[in-house]
Amino acid sequence: MQNIDPIFVLQPIIIIILCSALLVYWYFKRRFHLMVLVYSLVAYAVAITLKYAVQIPTINIVIDNFGSHSIELGLYYGLQTVFFEVGLTFVVAWYAFSQGRIERKDAEAYGSGLAFWENAGFLGVLSLINLIAYWSILQTNTPLLRRSITS
Repeated sequence: MQNIDPIFVLQPIIIIILCSALLVYWYFKRRFHLMVLVYSLVAYAVAITLKYAVQIPTINIVIDNFGSHSIELGLYYGLQTVFFEVGLTFVVAWYAFSQGRIERKDAEAYGSGLAFWENAGFLGVLSLINLIAYWSILQTNTPLLRRSITS
């Protein structure tokens, strides 16, 4: 189709490449333990899962009581970020360090790993899959395409 510009796919690809390059750079500069990436994935994935587990049953209550543009809603999101993302990141790092699985030299890699999973994994890969799915659907003449056009 002429109205589809595949250049949009470059944005998540560039993000994935940049985030991966940062990790490769830190690996060659500091020689961090590769388990750091596993620990950062665990911290990130569990934190996001917990945030969703809290938000699914409670977000409508907060919005109904305080509105969708309120300080209280900002506090609701902010406190979840503090306790789940920041707090869990600290707990996982403390555990790994106390068990001798990571060292001080792994600190930059741990932080970079957290950024990698959010940017390259969550935002990059999922956006890439989403864009490719849209592009593929729009390239076909299927009932799914006709349904999405009429909706």
